[in-house]
Amino acid sequence: NQLDNTKLSTFAKRLVLSSNNYKEDNLACFSVLGSRVQMGILERFDDCSSVVSNGYACLVNFGMQENKKLSPSAYVNFMPDPAIAALAMCYMTTNCGGKYGIVGSPRNWWVKKATEAFKSRLCRPEKGNAGEVFVALYLLFCGDILREQHNEQDLSTFSVPLQDWVHLLTTGGEATNKHEEGTTPRKEDQEAKGSSKRVFASTDGKQKENPKKKIRYSTRLNTQQQEKNSKQDSNSKMSVSFIQICRNYLRSNSFCCEKVLEGLYKSGIGMFTYPNCKAFDFVASIRATSSDGSVSYHPLLVSVKNWWTVVTSNVYDWKTDMEKLLKDMRGENKSNKTPAACCLIFLVGCHKPPDLDNNQFGTTLENFPQEDFYRFICIPEKDKFGVTNAIVELGCASEVAEVYASHAFLANEESSSTKSLLRSKTNIEAKVGELLKAMKQET
Repeated sequence: NQLDNTKLSTFAKRLVLSSNNYKEDNLACFSVLGSRVQMGILERFDDCSSVVSNGYACLVNFGMQENKKLSPSAYVNFMPDPAIAALAMCYMTTNCGGKYGIVGSPRNWWVKKATEAFKSRLCRPEKGNAGEVFVALYLLFCGDILREQHNEQDLSTFSVPLQDWVHLLTTGGEATNKHEEGTTPRKEDQEAKGSSKRVFASTDGKQKENPKKKIRYSTRLNTQQQEKNSKQDSNSKMSVSFIQICRNYLRSNSFCCEKVLEGLYKSGIGMFTYPNCKAFDFVASIRATSSDGSVSYHPLLVSVKNWWTVVTSNVYDWKTDMEKLLKDMRGENKSNKTPAACCLIFLVGCHKPPDLDNNQFGTTLENFPQEDFYRFICIPEKDKFGVTNAIVELGCASEVAEVYASHAFLANEESSSTKSLLRSKTNIEAKVGELLKAMKQET
């Protein structure tokens, strides 16, 4: 039973809480964002009531306050719903959704709306840190770009080629050459779309970059790596499928269970792990189809670090944590068959990414899915969606507070440069520098 366009248009209208101008309605924007990533906890009871009664949020907790004059406490959640997530995806682009009555907005605009939601205290991140929310948007947007490249007017294809997607992640969402902007359709993987899903295999282009001994956060694929990718691609076709990321509080650690992974893949859903999970923040599913037609599912495990300063040893420690948890999970699995994992460590908001040894982290998927794959990715300062800028902007208030709190100590400072008194790099350096200079003159 397929949904017709009229019903989907009705769903699309409800997604923005029936607002006539969702761009001016912060709660309507929250509803769209929350349908793809869990934005966090709404602060006001009235807002909770509105997104439940007028939108697709679900009430999962309710309680009366001891003081009866205060509003009740409520907690809402956006449940897995690929149809609604696909409509939200259409709102997050200017090229699709017209037949559903959707007038979309650019992805960087949505990142700004997410920033406003946190700055205005409309909501607060569940884990106290917005890093995982913005990285989740970054992962989804890179997938959306690949879906758009195949002229999918309704973005109904959920799965995208794993290699192409990982490459976009490393370049800030920017294609590095024209050849990568076009990809060739495959007729495989019918499960990854609502009614007639398909996956697209990439056409690798050759680049004239020289191999580097060290891996930086935006390393491009060189010619030698392209050849390795082609060799790997001849043995198996791999795709990743998720268009929304939902909360899963279960402590089952079933990330390596193929039954769970198959369900995630076919439904186009990723999930945030339970609070205080040792090494991972997101889980999604990868499907590998070998040359003989056999299919296997593998976990995509993502760790997010929102750190300003990072040294090489920190990254190796994060990788070790991943390896230990994977070992523990595989030990709990009584079956001898546990699929190899693709593990990505994301660093966001860091002003100076560390250099890493080639032997510790991979640059290609040559040996995956036969072996575990680890990749460290630092989202560039000027990514296509403004994710890094959003993270830094959310830290502006704390930096200004630091300047005011240190006011009493400025009188005895002999530094001729106010810049040397601040954090080494920030997008509000000029603003804070002027403030600090003025305060120093006052003393």
